[in-house]
Amino acid sequence: MGCESHSKCNIPADALVLGILGGGMAGYMLVQAARAIGVKTAVLDPSPDAPALRICDHSFVGALDDEQAIRSFIAVSTQLTYVSNTCDVGILRKYAAVIPVHPNPETFSITQDAFFLKQFLTSLQIPVAPGAAKRKSSARGRIYTLPLGRARDDRLFFFPAISAPAKLSASVAKKIKSIAQRIGQSLDYVGVISIEFVLTEKDGVFVRGITPYVNASVSHSNTTYTISPFEEHVRLVCSLTPKQPRLKRSFAHSRRISNNISV
Repeated sequence: MGCESHSKCNIPADALVLGILGGGMAGYMLVQAARAIGVKTAVLDPSPDAPALRICDHSFVGALDDEQAIRSFIAVSTQLTYVSNTCDVGILRKYAAVIPVHPNPETFSITQDAFFLKQFLTSLQIPVAPGAAKRKSSARGRIYTLPLGRARDDRLFFFPAISAPAKLSASVAKKIKSIAQRIGQSLDYVGVISIEFVLTEKDGVFVRGITPYVNASVSHSNTTYTISPFEEHVRLVCSLTPKQPRLKRSFAHSRRISNNISV
């Protein structure tokens, strides 16, 4: 399948090779999404059994700080992304000095440190849930995970989250979208991230954490959205034309979920 036209950089569309740090399930799904729109991929992972290594165009086995593996990996890649929270921000910064890395290393640095994340959210006057950035939070309430895409020109693309209650009130939806917009614009990243909210009984909206890469927990996305977060991420990172995500009508009707976050 031929690749779409590539804008805002000097790399010919057919020469794109998306480098992916991490070859687990999320990496596997990124490779699948890239192949579907004609983008080649390179994957670096410490395990030779990583699933993404079996289907990518260029596979590399090595630690993410293995200098020899990194040199070979970067040599065939035109831009890099990552799907692992085990990345080291120092390593990502080294990559970024040689080749574009999306989301940028500073986004990773802020979102993966509880202190920096709380400081960042507080500076934006965003309510922070107890235990923010921790996997096991003591925050009580309903969890709402919102994948959010951002393009180089600052356009934002909201994915209606299916982990939310069946129906969000207009006021809660407005709060979520406003918070997501402030986060997306302030982080100044490119690609798809996931923002985890805690919703309380009295329409309170708190941010619990931010995952700075496409999350494998949205593995159902091909049957849920008109475009998956994985394909959207590839499009945004590679400067291909992004699409506005919507819930598929059949899914939204069966679950009684609205698209009110994405409009």
